Amino acid sequence: MTIIDAHHHVWDLSARDQPWLSGPGMATIRRSFSLADLRPSARAAGVDATVLVQTVTVAAETPEMLALAAADPLVAAVVGWTGCAVPT
Repeated sequence: MTIIDAHHHVWDLSARDQPWLSGPGMATIRRSFSLADLRPSARAAGVDATVLVQTVTVAAETPEMLALAAADPLVAAVVGWTGCAVPT
């Protein structure tokens, strides 16, 4: 049986600010997190693949996540974000 974890975030603070990390109680995770950080925990839990989910509503983040998915079999899918213009 293949086990897919349906929700993970990764982020690189040198590439993009993550404003939600500035809040109280966020100090323990106020750093970059990569697939390399995720891999040991996923492996230990028997997770074969994961779904990456966007961390901020910035359209440029989606192609970055798709590139991660294309390069690493740990990523089975991406839930990205895209902006759209609403007619006024």
